[in-house]
Amino acid sequence: MEELSDFKEDTQDKVIGYMSGLIQSISPFAMNNPPVLDHSPLTTWQGTRLDYDANAESINKEMINQFTSLMENYDFNDTQLSKMTSELSELDNLNQRAYLDITTVGLERLLGSDKEQPVNLESNHETMDIIERLRSSNTARLLISESRFGEKSIDDGQTYYELKDSGAGRQDQKQTIELLITDAWLNREEPRRAASLATKLSSLEANQRDELVNELQQLDRTDKALSNYGPKEDHFERFIERTNVIHESNDLNALLSATEKLDEGVKDDFWRAANFLKEDVNKMIDVVNQFASKEVESLIDYINNLSDQVDQEELK
Repeated sequence: MEELSDFKEDTQDKVIGYMSGLIQSISPFAMNNPPVLDHSPLTTWQGTRLDYDANAESINKEMINQFTSLMENYDFNDTQLSKMTSELSELDNLNQRAYLDITTVGLERLLGSDKEQPVNLESNHETMDIIERLRSSNTARLLISESRFGEKSIDDGQTYYELKDSGAGRQDQKQTIELLITDAWLNREEPRRAASLATKLSSLEANQRDELVNELQQLDRTDKALSNYGPKEDHFERFIERTNVIHESNDLNALLSATEKLDEGVKDDFWRAANFLKEDVNKMIDVVNQFASKEVESLIDYINNLSDQVDQEELK
C-alpha cells in the first residue's frame, strides 16, 4: 500500500501488525459451508452460528480489501488511522467485520461515494465522531452482525441464526447501518442517542426488525451525502418523528402493535402525536392497545390539535 508510506513509523507498524493478525487468524478448519441445525423435522428451518465464517480465508481477505479500500478512498491522519487499527486489533474477527462495515457504509452515507479524490477526514470531525460512536458500541456491532441473518433459535445452549440469501443479508445489513448512521447524525447533539436505536431494534424478532428498518429507510430517499443536511431539514421530518418515538418507547413491540391497529390513513397522525408527547408516549401506546379505533382516533386528533396550538403560541 503506497498510502502507508505517508504515515509515521508507529502507525505503519500498527497497520502491518493488524493485517498480519488477520492473516494469522485464518483457520484451516473454518467451513466454506455453514454448519447447519435443522430446527424441526417438520420444517425446513436451517440455522448457523453467528461467527461460523469469522476465520474463513475468503472473509479475512474481504476484510483486508475493505481496510485497504478505506485507506485508498479517505485521507486519514496518523491519529485516526492509529486509533482505528488499535481498536480493530482488540476485537475478535466477528466484531472487526462489523466495525469495518459500519466505517465503510457510514462514511459513504455521510460523505457520499462518488468522490474522484480521497476525502480528507481530518477536517470532518463531526463525521468521524458519528462513525466512532457507532462502531465502538458493542450493541451496534452485534446488531449489524445479526442483521445478516434471520430468526434466532437456541439448541442445547447454543444460539443459531436462520440463514438468509447472502444478497438479502448484505442488503439488510447495509440498510441497518444507514439507518443507525442517519439517526445518529440527525441527533448528533445527543451522544447517548447513537446506540439507542440499536438497542431498541435488538429487542425485536428478525422479521419485525427488518420490516421496521425498511419502513424507516423509505422515509429517507435522498442520494446526497448526509453531511449536507442539518437536523431541522423538512426532508427528515417523518423520519425524526418515528425515531424519536422509538427512542422514548419502553416497549418497541407494544409500539409496533399499536401502529398495526391503526388504519393507514391515521398512522402519520399517530406518529406526529406520539412525537409531541415525548416521554409520555408510553401512556398513549397503552391507550391505543386497549381501546377501540374510533376512540383512539379522537385521542390522536386531540393531541395533534394541542400540538398545533403550542406551535402557534411559539410563533407569536
